[in-house]
Amino acid sequence: MLAQRTKKLIEELQPDAVYVQTSSEWWNAASQLQFVDSQDEMNKYNNRLSRYLSHGEQGYMWWPGRTWLQMFRLGMYSWLWRDFFRISARFDLPGLEIKYACEAAEKVGAKIHFMGADFDDRTCKRMTHETRMTIVDYVARRWQWRDTQYIRERWNNSSKYELVGPSAFSEKCLDQHLMNWYTAATATFFPQIKRICIDEKDQDLFNQLDEAKGQKIVVVVN
Repeated sequence: MLAQRTKKLIEELQPDAVYVQTSSEWWNAASQLQFVDSQDEMNKYNNRLSRYLSHGEQGYMWWPGRTWLQMFRLGMYSWLWRDFFRISARFDLPGLEIKYACEAAEKVGAKIHFMGADFDDRTCKRMTHETRMTIVDYVARRWQWRDTQYIRERWNNSSKYELVGPSAFSEKCLDQHLMNWYTAATATFFPQIKRICIDEKDQDLFNQLDEAKGQKIVVVVN
């Protein structure tokens, strides 16, 4: 599986540095789970482990009088996206591959660099302050693209997901072609989510990697 391949890759390459998309607090907690060896078992600890992801600057968002509006906006974006793709799993949270990557890095003596959570404070701020996406805009896009290949492929992919489950779906079905489809569909129906969670997030990650030091570097992202 992906976690085992990630661990094997780091042990074979023996890099100078390993960059992982999580926080040091998350790893300190996850490192105590010594006998967790499957993603399904790892998912049972997601609620507790997610508390250790960095939210140090999150207080900036919740100004008095605007809390309800920002929470509603963030919840609406999340619900619409998940409802459209019929995805219930939290693929944005660090998984077993991140835990194995940190364990392998410590084993080979590589320095671990923590790049923060996928949905970190900066991304959360961008989402809560995004006002160009509305329910009206979403409904208009659904009407515009009704009875198209996107809708048929959406039902096919959601059927696969429900049939095999999140872990098997990401391992056996979610290849680069299907990943490109999800990206394209997000750009079509949720352009602002695609811009914030993919384009700008990629730029944030590359900005960190531009400062990376070492002859061999391994990067593990969600």
